[in-house]
Amino acid sequence: MVRRRTEADRRPPAPVTFLAIVLTFFLAEILGSYIIIALARLVVGPGASVSREQATLLQLSYGLSSLILLMAAAAALAAAGHFSMLRVMFRWRGWGILAAGFGGGVLLKLTSDLIASLESNLGHQVTQNNPLVIDPHAFMRPWTVILLFVGVVGVAPVAEELFFRGFLFGWVRSRLAFWPAALVAGAAFGLAHRSLTLLFPLGVAGVGLCWLYERYRTLWPSVVAHATLNVTALVLALYLR
Repeated sequence: MVRRRTEADRRPPAPVTFLAIVLTFFLAEILGSYIIIALARLVVGPGASVSREQATLLQLSYGLSSLILLMAAAAALAAAGHFSMLRVMFRWRGWGILAAGFGGGVLLKLTSDLIASLESNLGHQVTQNNPLVIDPHAFMRPWTVILLFVGVVGVAPVAEELFFRGFLFGWVRSRLAFWPAALVAGAAFGLAHRSLTLLFPLGVAGVGLCWLYERYRTLWPSVVAHATLNVTALVLALYLR
């Protein structure tokens, strides 16, 4: 006799408590701030002014350090509680899930760009969060572009998907139906980028990433989709600048 899948069977795992999720996020933010302060003092010296290029690179370093700390803290929390949960969240389900993630990333990129374009047509100036667009002169050297791609295409998708989809969405989903849980996690994902004009386009992208995690019950498709979103934005900005 084949057992029918219940609602609980379809839900992704929630490996930690909500308090642990909040503490993990703020710990990464606070430690990231201290790291960037230490880097600034090391690079330019205490009390010295920084150039525009240095300021952008320090901001990038802050983002990278926060993401790395977020990923490390999240992994440590999961390992301390249920290490098997990490294997569940990153279970391998074949190469097809990567293709699904890539296709989902392209679709989400088109959708978020369309929403941003509609916002612009309504008179709302959409704030960019792409460093290549904000300050292209800070990325004139090849190593700075490589550093940007490693962080935004490699580190950020894994860290943010582990936190926002694996932890936050997983926790909310254990208590609510899919759409309310996805809207909560998507809104948190949009707000985390510190721009109200980006809230709607990135929030919609966040909901789509939650759907990929719910559909395939592994983070790999959402990681690939997230990386596709980021690399597409970077390549277009690099090509057009």
